Amino acid sequence: MTTKKLKEVLHTIHTKPFNEQQQLLTDFLNTWKGNVEQVDDVCVIGFSIYK
Repeated sequence: MTTKKLKEVLHTIHTKPFNEQQQLLTDFLNTWKGNVEQVDDVCVIGFSIYK
């Protein structure tokens, strides 16, 4: 996966609630990975800024 593709996905889902973002990212990563064994760690941290 490229950084560009991950940024596109994050940009697409950034307005959704965190729990929905988590599920969409999990689904996306599992689809991308397919049946291949995971060889790298993946860490995504989300935060919200309130005014």
